[in-house]
Amino acid sequence: MTCPLQAHFQYNIKVPVEKNNAKAVFGNCIHTALEHYNKTGSHDGAVKIFLDLWHNPEKVGAPANTLWWPKMTNFLGLRQRGIEILGDFHERCEWDTRTVIATEHAFLVPFGEHELTGYVDLVETRKSGKGKNLLRIVDYKTAARKPNYGELTLDVQFTIYLYASMQPEFWFGNPITLPDGTVNTTDFPPMDNAEWMHSMYDGLPRRAIWYHLWTLSEIDAGPREQKDFERLYRVCCEIDKADKAGIHVPKLGEHCTLCDFRDPCGIEIPTKEELAAQEHAWI
Repeated sequence: MTCPLQAHFQYNIKVPVEKNNAKAVFGNCIHTALEHYNKTGSHDGAVKIFLDLWHNPEKVGAPANTLWWPKMTNFLGLRQRGIEILGDFHERCEWDTRTVIATEHAFLVPFGEHELTGYVDLVETRKSGKGKNLLRIVDYKTAARKPNYGELTLDVQFTIYLYASMQPEFWFGNPITLPDGTVNTTDFPPMDNAEWMHSMYDGLPRRAIWYHLWTLSEIDAGPREQKDFERLYRVCCEIDKADKAGIHVPKLGEHCTLCDFRDPCGIEIPTKEELAAQEHAWI
C-alpha cells in the first residue's frame, strides 16, 4: 500500500539491498531491545542489547561504516535517545497492569483465496478505563510523523492485524508444506501454551495500537467491522491483478527518502536546497 513498485522489488523479484539508513537501523535496534524487555521485564538487559546493536549495526544486517545519516541525526544523539526511550518505557510499564502474550509474533492466516502475513510487535492484555480486559495488538513506530485517528481507521496494516488475531492460525501457528514434502513449522510457529491462550483471550474485545516511540504516546487505530474486511479483500484482489499484469506504479511520498529501493526505482529525490532553488527560479 505504501508503494506498489517498492513491494514488487522487495517481495516479487527480491532485489538485494543493504540496510544503511541510520534511522531505520535505530528502529531495528530499539525493536529488538523492547522485545527483550517485554519478555523479561529487564530494563538493564534491554539497554545492554540496544547499545550492543547500535555499536555493531552489522548484527541487524547493516554495514558497520557506511550508514547514511538523515538530517538532524547523528550517532551519539540517537544513542542517547534510545537509552531515554527504554528508560521512559520501563517507568511507564512499572505502573501498568498488563499481561504480555507474545512479542515479535509471526502469523500467516487464510483470507479467501489470499493469505495475510506479518509480524506483531506485541500482543498483550490491559484493563480498559472501565476495568475490563482488552486484547491489544501493538505496533511500535519510530516515524517522525504521527498519523491522525481518521487515517488509522483506514490503515490496512491494522485491519490485517485485527482480522488475523481473530483467526485460529494466529494462535496455533501455520505449518507450511514445502515442495519437497517436508513441513516447515518454524516460520509461523504457535504461541506458547497456544490452546490455553486461545481459550483465555481470543474472545476479548481488541484494540490495534499505533505506538509512537519518540514520544511514548499511543493512538488507538479504531475498531474494524465487516465492511473494513471487505475493503481489505478488494485491496488484495487489486494487488493480485497488478502482479498478474506486471504493472507496478510507484507512489511518491515522504517514504521515498527512507526507501531501500531508490536506485532501481530511478526516481530522483531533490534535496531541500534544490527545491528552494527551483522555487526561487519560478518566482
